[in-house]
Amino acid sequence: MIANTGETLKGRGVFLLGGVGSTGLAVTVDVFRNDARIIAAVAATELDAADAPGVYQYSLAGASVTVAGEYLFHFLDTGGTSDQVDVYAQWYVRPWLINFVANIWNYSRRTLTMAAALIKSMLRGQMLELQRGDTLDQDVVGLGDISTADDLWFTLKKQLSDSDASAEIQISLLGGLLAIAGATAATPANGSITITDAAAGNITIALTAEEMAKLDVDFVGYWDIQELVTTTVTTLTRGNARVLGDSTRRIV
Repeated sequence: MIANTGETLKGRGVFLLGGVGSTGLAVTVDVFRNDARIIAAVAATELDAADAPGVYQYSLAGASVTVAGEYLFHFLDTGGTSDQVDVYAQWYVRPWLINFVANIWNYSRRTLTMAAALIKSMLRGQMLELQRGDTLDQDVVGLGDISTADDLWFTLKKQLSDSDASAEIQISLLGGLLAIAGATAATPANGSITITDAAAGNITIALTAEEMAKLDVDFVGYWDIQELVTTTVTTLTRGNARVLGDSTRRIV
């Protein structure tokens, strides 16, 4: 059985005598958490001698369920009269993450708040997901000092071998939207990169819903952010990406 940290765990053991539930037993229980005993030889309670004969139970309060892992209940018939005097019940406890995740994704803007080096390493194993048809307003922070940048580019491609002109998205600091859906963009002003903190390397990438609606969906692509300083081009961060399809298309 599976539970979350902080939840009460109820262990139950069934004792039989001659194949029939055995009532009136003196049953104790030990509880082990990740192989370490945390409850020793406390009395278990008989559930219901009439309607559930032979069932004995013990509840471990949520205040004791603070660590993720395995919780093992060992029930013992101390009188030794039942068919099997040792009975076990097992729980697996995981950390409680639901509220944590909900709080992150309820923000009006989703911000990548980790250092760019960490962004790069994490997004090699995770997907950056963009929603087709939604206005893009994406913060990226911690790229490092970009105060001397002559230009910046955000590029998303289906294949690394694709030309910049055939990128799914390419936006530059100076030129705005350069390419969209594999073709040259008609309205450069529909996309932008804004530097919000040059010393820290914080930027905002924006693209209108009209342009986002042109994207293909459900492909696994590649994105990066590059910087130009004089004649030196540097990739500041990169990763994989996927564009998700939208159901509602009344706006675009």
